[in-house]
Amino acid sequence: MAIARINEFESREGKAADLRELLISVVRNVKSSPGCRIAQLLQDTHYAGRFVVYELWDDEASHRAATHTIPRDLIQKAMALLAGPPKSGYYRLEAEE
Repeated sequence: MAIARINEFESREGKAADLRELLISVVRNVKSSPGCRIAQLLQDTHYAGRFVVYELWDDEASHRAATHTIPRDLIQKAMALLAGPPKSGYYRLEAEE
């Protein structure tokens, strides 16, 4: 069964553009991971510093394996741009078109 992963990020003041560029590179990396069906970066239409990364995976194990392919220095750069810790979770797909 497919599993969705939703990640929410908020940038520090004045760092929205930097965080956006960094998240674009992360999403590109994630898209090429085995088991990834969809990876999209969304930016809030009213607050430029708020982002969501939506991912659809074959299963949770595929996502967990993909997290190990993201370079550690990229994660450290992201943490320096964030206003607080990211929020994330796994969601079951209850209905599919």
